[in-house]
Amino acid sequence: EEMKSRHVVYNGNRDHWNKWITRWPSLVNATRLGCHVENIYNVGGQLTQLERIWLHQDPHEDGSKTVVPPHVHTLKLSDCYMSPSRGWYHAFVFPTYLRKLKVRISLYNSEYYLPIDVFLKPLTTCLAHLQILKVMDTELYPAHGDFPDFKCWPNLAYLTMKLATVKIAHQLLASVPTTQWRG
Repeated sequence: EEMKSRHVVYNGNRDHWNKWITRWPSLVNATRLGCHVENIYNVGGQLTQLERIWLHQDPHEDGSKTVVPPHVHTLKLSDCYMSPSRGWYHAFVFPTYLRKLKVRISLYNSEYYLPIDVFLKPLTTCLAHLQILKVMDTELYPAHGDFPDFKCWPNLAYLTMKLATVKIAHQLLASVPTTQWRG
């Protein structure tokens, strides 16, 4: 049966994308996808039609690397596991033209704080086109190392995150070129 909608949401199915395509070939036309990270292991680079994706991370994933499809401009990562010492438990290769990123962080083993630099480190080396960054449900604490450089995001216009101290907010505002903040 031909797919009538271009928005596909998983129903808890743990099968891989390749199995889904075998059963429903019209899925190749989907432009929006909601699924587990494991559903797209090793095929992210091939899912060129996807523009928006919501990925749910399972706490028991092995910590391998996932390539986010290349044309995705809106990405939501749910239950993204991190720790203050290890950082991101799962590595992501983000698409060059990603514009909107929402991350719901889950701290591993009930660790209670996450330094802002540990969270932002893999994001500040790419994502030059990022316009919106939203961090949900986790308070970010003072950096363990150098404070992240926000100059690598010249298009950043909206930033939402909960900060543990006013000092972090001052550091953040000082590190972002003022021309980026427009009302």
